[in-house]
Amino acid sequence: MHVKKYKLIILLLLVNVNLYLAQTTYDQIIATHYTEANAAALDSLLDIINNDDSLDSYSKDYYLGFINNFLGSFYLNRDEELAESYLEQSIEHLDAALKIKPNDEIYALLASSHGRMIKFVSIFSKMSRGNIAQEMLDRGAEIDSMSIYIRFETATSLMYRPAIFGGDTDEAKLILFTLLNDAPRHVSSGIDWVNEAAVYYKLIEIAKMEDDAAALKKFTDILKNKFPEFNLVR
Repeated sequence: MHVKKYKLIILLLLVNVNLYLAQTTYDQIIATHYTEANAAALDSLLDIINNDDSLDSYSKDYYLGFINNFLGSFYLNRDEELAESYLEQSIEHLDAALKIKPNDEIYALLASSHGRMIKFVSIFSKMSRGNIAQEMLDRGAEIDSMSIYIRFETATSLMYRPAIFGGDTDEAKLILFTLLNDAPRHVSSGIDWVNEAAVYYKLIEIAKMEDDAAALKKFTDILKNKFPEFNLVR
């Protein structure tokens, strides 16, 4: 009886270890392809993850939601039909993950996907979609007001939102500057996507929007020197 009990315990431990290793591997692979902006490699992972029975439901939806979110962003100005499809799938998977384990990271990713979907809805629906994105940020902040994910996506929202609806690149920069201090100390429990390199990339995007040549050169030089693996073409 005791032998069977110990065998069962060992089996459960092995299952948990294998699940941990699978999740750790996916975290690292996805983060690498995200850093490199390797859309083709990330797209090839979708079927692999979807058919990986070793993953629990939350992890599977989290990974699929994240990858589809990135691909939706990547193709936003390259192939609108493809981008819309990826973003719709992202929202579907992230909604499923949220039902299993509500957390600030999922809310931030949902805000990102809903925000990008504004491009594809009618002029009458843009306000509604924007409100949904903001609601996701607010709910995430209720869980963790200092969440680097929520602050990162809040800055992104402020960058691209029209001024008449509260857009403010100066406020976005203030948030990003605080993240430069916090992001390097953050230990991600999943995919490492809000990091120092990603923050510098946002500052580069703002410099382009503001036609600030000095800031553009400064932040581009820093990013290229500190994080040469980070692909600026995204």
